[in-house]
Amino acid sequence: MSELEKIVFDLEIPGLRSIFRPYQEAAMEVIWDSGGMWSSREVHRRVSDKLSPETISRASIINFLRKMADEGYLTFEEVTGKGGYHRLYTATTSKENFKVAMADRIVTHVRRCFGIFAIVQIGSPDTEEQEQSTPA
Repeated sequence: MSELEKIVFDLEIPGLRSIFRPYQEAAMEVIWDSGGMWSSREVHRRVSDKLSPETISRASIINFLRKMADEGYLTFEEVTGKGGYHRLYTATTSKENFKVAMADRIVTHVRRCFGIFAIVQIGSPDTEEQEQSTPA
């Protein structure tokens, strides 16, 4: 079972951070924003710059990029270079399409676990009113 098959969805965190760790979101942003091909070394450098002073190991970046490729959200080309073969990663889907795919997986799981009534409740126009009127 891959990492994305075991999505942990944090309801308290908005956006992609609700399913990604900060370094994972930053890695995907590097690739999505550029539209180009990226080595794990360059992704690691950009992520480290973005998250500074926090640190992340290059191995964590490599493992995450491999898992995203295994899931089909990234593809790679192996090229030879100093030190042997290196993978150059590129996105197979846009950020927006990725968000749609993740939302679909989450909704499908909720439907499987709680039935169609859970989804009807989520989509109900009364849901927001009930949440706003419920005391914290």
